Amino acid sequence: MREAVLEFLCCPLFRGELEIYKIFKTREQDVILGLLVRSVCEYFYKIEDGIPDLLPPEFIKESDKRWMVAYDKSARGYYILMHGIIPILSFWIVPLARSG
Repeated sequence: MREAVLEFLCCPLFRGELEIYKIFKTREQDVILGLLVRSVCEYFYKIEDGIPDLLPPEFIKESDKRWMVAYDKSARGYYILMHGIIPILSFWIVPLARSG
């Protein structure tokens, strides 16, 4: 996330401006890992992989948490399948067909 993006973001709970509280990891001009904060209420939001997570955990239903975990697990398997197993089994024909 670039710091210039902050002017377009606001706290979803209180609609106030957000600031970068702490930066743990950067790549060139992008914040890869860090924390955003609304200084008035001191509510923190994570930045992971350059993406700000503006969904407060207390607003996620228990059933939605289970679906989120299931999706994360299936996404890893899908990535391994599509980028590892399928190209090997198809002798790289499928990836070449998709790129053209």
